[in-house]
Amino acid sequence: MPRRFTIGRERSCDVAVADDSVSRIHAEIWLNEDGSLMLADRGSSNGTFLIRAGQNFPLTHAIVMAADQVRLGSVTLSVAELIDAIESRHPGALTPDTARPGAYPPPPPLPARAAAEALIRCECGAVKSFGQICPHCRQ
Repeated sequence: MPRRFTIGRERSCDVAVADDSVSRIHAEIWLNEDGSLMLADRGSSNGTFLIRAGQNFPLTHAIVMAADQVRLGSVTLSVAELIDAIESRHPGALTPDTARPGAYPPPPPLPARAAAEALIRCECGAVKSFGQICPHCRQ
């Protein structure tokens, strides 16, 4: 059974998002045995939405790609940011095992980002990595 990583407001989540619109345990993300990246809502109060090619779709359980975005409550994050946050704490956790028959090759490396344990909401309203300068307001 693949390891599932939690996303939510609770500090114990693998990806902590400090925003009141995000449920304590909002969603889960994991690498399926076939190499596909899966995301599932965990019964959140404000829902999870997949944003792909400019279209919004309510998400309960779906395959996602690094280029996709997800909206958790009122917070929008790229799947690449979720992958980076998890990989910074659990290297290789969301990379397919290419030695396994039928597994997909690993994705190309993502841009280097500062390792952080949590994503937080800046005073300006943007979401940023804890301890990093906000890309929106530069604070």
